[in-house]
Amino acid sequence: MTTKRSKPCNDAINSRQRVFLRRHLRLISLYVVPSFCMVVALGPTMAGTNGTTSVRMPAGKSASLSASARPGDSQARLVILGASLAEWTQRFWNRFMSIPVNVSPATDKTGIQCGINQSGPVWFLGGPLGGTNTLSCTIPAGKAILAPAAAYFNDYPCQDPSFEPAAGQTLEDFLTQGVTPIVDSFSTAVELDGSPLKVHRVTAGLQSFTGAKDIVSIDACVTGSPQLAVADGKYVLIGPLSPGLHILRIRIEHPVFGSTDNTFRLTIK
Repeated sequence: MTTKRSKPCNDAINSRQRVFLRRHLRLISLYVVPSFCMVVALGPTMAGTNGTTSVRMPAGKSASLSASARPGDSQARLVILGASLAEWTQRFWNRFMSIPVNVSPATDKTGIQCGINQSGPVWFLGGPLGGTNTLSCTIPAGKAILAPAAAYFNDYPCQDPSFEPAAGQTLEDFLTQGVTPIVDSFSTAVELDGSPLKVHRVTAGLQSFTGAKDIVSIDACVTGSPQLAVADGKYVLIGPLSPGLHILRIRIEHPVFGSTDNTFRLTIK
């Protein structure tokens, strides 16, 4: 990927969105699990903390979203392993943003760094954007897997003086408005051991994070100090897999960034 100026995806992307794409061009990632994270505690305004619905997730299956919830809100508010899906995506980004670039999932084309800063009941898995890649990762048995197919992280503040909310607009609305059209423009397909998995859309609320200082080389807005952001993406959440080898394949198509085909060889033990 490159940080050079690119032509707009299509006429639906306005000038402000094009500025956003140029700022974050190298942070658009295909994820089959985490990729970017943060080390700072999650803020109190995270989506999905009220009125959530708890759902049992069968082993090796994509989480069901059939539980009752408010229309349009069931994905973010689905509760898995004690936290909403929105909260898990925020933790995903917390991890990613805290990892230095030289060992980041965004630059790892083999999977050798997949175990860095992993903890808790959910394993975050991420891959590079562009081309065809085969990555290998060993995951402890009993872990659920969070796998974003395509995700985007809109952080604030930034050096660009035009990157500010309009008068009367909240920062959360501003950041959400900027990121959702970009995620909309990705088409995705995910398979586990040859069977398709349903991909769920999750737009999380405003969160705090602290990025590794050298992340500025792929996101000019990162300061190395506490900041705020909104993450949006298309994700799968997989229940604990049986011991042995499993193949997770994530494919992405985008009108500007082209195709990505990431195959993850997951060894569970």
